[in-house]
Amino acid sequence: MNCLNCNTDFEGQFCPNCGQRAGVSRIDFKTFTDSVISSLTDTNKGFLFNLKNLTLKPSDTVNGWLDGKRKQALNPISYIIIAVSVYLIVSSFFGVDFKSSKSLDENPDGSLFNYSFKTGYFVAKYIKYLFPLIAIYFAFFTKLFFKRRNLYEHIIINCFVVGQAIFLSLIAYPILKLPIMFNPLIYLLIIVFYFFVFKKYTSPIEILIGSLITMFLGVLLQFLIPLTVLYLIDLF
Repeated sequence: MNCLNCNTDFEGQFCPNCGQRAGVSRIDFKTFTDSVISSLTDTNKGFLFNLKNLTLKPSDTVNGWLDGKRKQALNPISYIIIAVSVYLIVSSFFGVDFKSSKSLDENPDGSLFNYSFKTGYFVAKYIKYLFPLIAIYFAFFTKLFFKRRNLYEHIIINCFVVGQAIFLSLIAYPILKLPIMFNPLIYLLIIVFYFFVFKKYTSPIEILIGSLITMFLGVLLQFLIPLTVLYLIDLF
């Protein structure tokens, strides 16, 4: 039998080269709905695997993925993007408005206040694109405090941690109803996950101090970088 995916000749139910199942049937209504339902309800792989295992055993899940156990878990970058998207859907359902009624041109003098206001408006408006970047900002500082992994591995760690913190914070969203950037529960959950992920490498007090500095500087960068870009755009 030839594999339909890589054309390898094999016997059995799965291709030994790429893992493609033998005898894949044509897409019809049944196979389509089965695929959609399976992707949404299968807790042994994909999105629900991440959600379940990052909640119950975050250290094993994150460090396992970094050590090569990646078949079942959803890609961490996809996970944080989905988390932000779901958060924004929930926030729109509860009527949280990220827009400002104040005009950006009310202070046209180029003052720091005006640029700060523009930055806040810009970040709020484009939060679904900007907030996942906070995992990258955090990674620079977690790498600084928790040196065992390289920078790219710290980006992966923070994508998992921030994504999971966003999902779990949705439990309290109907009560807090705060924009994602200013939701304290997200940052509290991030600290908790840092404890689980980094506890093998350093002491609890070092994790706490490193986490607080990481979040402060990471959030600062989330505003400073757009502020700098907006200033340079006006300057040139």
